[in-house]
Amino acid sequence: CSQFRDAPDEYAETRFDADMILSEKELADADATVAERTEALNEMLARYRGTAAEWKSLLVGSLIATKLLDFDLEKEISDTMLERFAGDYKVIEFRRKKNMGGQIDAVFSGSYKSQDGRTLVFPFDRMGHQYVLDFWSETAPNLEEHFAAIKELQAKYPGRFKVYSFNVDELPDAGEEKLRKMGLDWTAMHLPGGKGSLTFRAYARATPNAVFVNGQGHVLLVAPPKSVNTHGVGEIRQGVLGGWNLPGIAKTMDDERYLAQLRSLFIGDFLVAGRQDDGGPTGQDLRTIQSCFTEAPFRYRLSQKDALANYRRAEKLCSAAIKKHAKAEGVWAVRNRRIIALIGMASLAAEPKYLADAVQEAERVLGMELPEGADVAARFCLAKSELRSGGDPETLARDLIEKTGGEKAPLSALAAAAVITLEANGRTAHNEYRRRLLEVKDADVEPALWSVYAFLRDKHHRYRNFWATPGGYSFGRPQKYKFRDTVGGLEMPEDRARRIRCEMTKLDGGKFMLPEAAGGKMHGVLFVEPTADASSHSNLIRSVNSFVKIFTNRGVQASIVFLSDDTNSVGALAKDLNDGVQVGMLPGGLGNPLVRELGILSADRVPNPLLFRPDGTVAWTISGLDYRHFYSGPGYAISLAIETNIQKVRSDVAFETLARGDYDSALKQFSEYMPGDGGRGQISKRDWWTSDRHQGMALAYIGLRDWDRALTAIDAALEQRKADFKSAICKCHGLVEMYLTKAMILDGLDRGREAKIERTKAAQESLPHSKLPPGGARQGVPIGVYYDHLKQVRLELAGAEGGK
Repeated sequence: CSQFRDAPDEYAETRFDADMILSEKELADADATVAERTEALNEMLARYRGTAAEWKSLLVGSLIATKLLDFDLEKEISDTMLERFAGDYKVIEFRRKKNMGGQIDAVFSGSYKSQDGRTLVFPFDRMGHQYVLDFWSETAPNLEEHFAAIKELQAKYPGRFKVYSFNVDELPDAGEEKLRKMGLDWTAMHLPGGKGSLTFRAYARATPNAVFVNGQGHVLLVAPPKSVNTHGVGEIRQGVLGGWNLPGIAKTMDDERYLAQLRSLFIGDFLVAGRQDDGGPTGQDLRTIQSCFTEAPFRYRLSQKDALANYRRAEKLCSAAIKKHAKAEGVWAVRNRRIIALIGMASLAAEPKYLADAVQEAERVLGMELPEGADVAARFCLAKSELRSGGDPETLARDLIEKTGGEKAPLSALAAAAVITLEANGRTAHNEYRRRLLEVKDADVEPALWSVYAFLRDKHHRYRNFWATPGGYSFGRPQKYKFRDTVGGLEMPEDRARRIRCEMTKLDGGKFMLPEAAGGKMHGVLFVEPTADASSHSNLIRSVNSFVKIFTNRGVQASIVFLSDDTNSVGALAKDLNDGVQVGMLPGGLGNPLVRELGILSADRVPNPLLFRPDGTVAWTISGLDYRHFYSGPGYAISLAIETNIQKVRSDVAFETLARGDYDSALKQFSEYMPGDGGRGQISKRDWWTSDRHQGMALAYIGLRDWDRALTAIDAALEQRKADFKSAICKCHGLVEMYLTKAMILDGLDRGREAKIERTKAAQESLPHSKLPPGGARQGVPIGVYYDHLKQVRLELAGAEGGK
């Protein structure tokens, strides 16, 4: 074992076994504490990161962390498993056993050959598509009823999902003959090993078993039922309560616009759509080719059939132009478009051969003399191909950046890296590239990348990335809380300095500018797309009026902006709006660049709100994407979010003043919007930062050395926080701060013994919970936003007081 400990990484799996034996002996000989054992485990996990033994180190580490009762570390290891080995059969099987039948989020992976001769590599060949995997045996009970139920659902929702059939009997034709006799157009896939295969053991475990895969390749795995109940066609249940079932697919399937946006991203449209490359002699041909690449948001409304036709047309035009201008200086721009067209054809036609053609074209491009940034599309293509062949996403993304300029790589390269890591389920690396992209000022972002920036900023997408779609019985309560909190956007604030200016046309032909029209006050804007459908129109106007009422009831002026130039139709719609609301039209409607910059989606279904701070910066915005899993729809969550963000903007002012050390002004601002005093009528009872305001006031009084009033304020904060959670017992790091603040105040009052008691309480409350309440409290409570801010102020005051 000692000799193996120094072996190179190529022997990592054997070395790991030796490492564990020696580590356990050393820890036992030293009578190591739990903390020392945890530290040793962390060092072991770090040593095997990126090696062939990483998966084994995580499995063993998970078991050790559980035995050490270090549940934070166990969760961290589980999250790493999901990120790094979401499609690894051994890891999936381990997680399912450990979870004892509970839900498991995984990625469906593997290379499988279809009966028609194609080899599909999952999830990469089907990213951006939703589909069903059906595992079945000719000897399975109720098989024909099972087939009939899925066939009926396909007829009910035509074109919404494909079915990949995995017969586990290892029939020579993969069961295709039986499928055709049943009138099923499913793609018959061969499954070597049948029921004994790792695929079956990881994903199915029983037959028949239908598994839904979402647009990012994720599946929700549950223990199959001991028996299949049949209560008529369409009532066959696959899974257990909380899992996916056949009749529930209507709630499970994603909206086609959402999927189209994902596909556009994974294909790489952003690398060519909306760009005005200098094509030189190829200029005229390039302009014709460019018309095939539809810009957002129109791209997301194309059917798969129309989008595929556009890519096919683009590829044909590119091939002709390349032949015509083979040696022209600007032909690289045409070749780049052919690369993306071929990737699009591979995605939408499920034909990997087109990706191979794209790789050949990419290699030709990289053999040319290119201007700066012209190689990104080619390197993006090669990275996708390597990813499909099992390449490490973090390494591929890092290499892409290095080869396109390193620290000087263009933003398009960072965007490509963000997409590659998203496609490969690389949450950590994706978040890093996302951070780097969003650090760039809007003015420095080329318009062609606005669709990527809109995606990265959209809180809906941040919520949905990297996890499976919940089953037919809808989202669990924690997921619903997370949805509402995400829409609120409080954990993910926009760039504090971000500004958006837009000119609107009034119905009378006049103009007004936002946010200037607000006159230095907080202002809410609702973007609405007119619709000809009477029912949709009625629902949309109802939502508009409801949102406007929330703004105006909180003392905030609101404007309604229609994405249309048609004065007559907008005028007719405006008659149904609340009185006294400013109405404008966005010139060019959906074609206005602002739509792409803001990421306005589906404003014909749900109004897209935007909130300006009094200084004109963007405080909050959310797209109108919908998810069928929520019975109340996104409108209810957005209603709560509008009110919450208005409250937060007003709270921010006081906390910023406190941080500057202007304690008198901070006290005045905290008191101004304190619930219960009548204030300005904006807060009737309380909001979710009442406790934080009391705590802020306590800190301000400390700054003024008014210890008695500081003690009153911190006691009020503690009582309010416990009331928020409806419990006197709360493992909350915000409560820790309150106890420490109270201890500081008591020291200021020369009550040292009592201060020591408060510090003891703080030590007992050392386990932080999520910033959402337990089940008994109101859903989506945004508590916790100011915890770190308040801690920083306390530490600065403590330093001024001599470190107490």
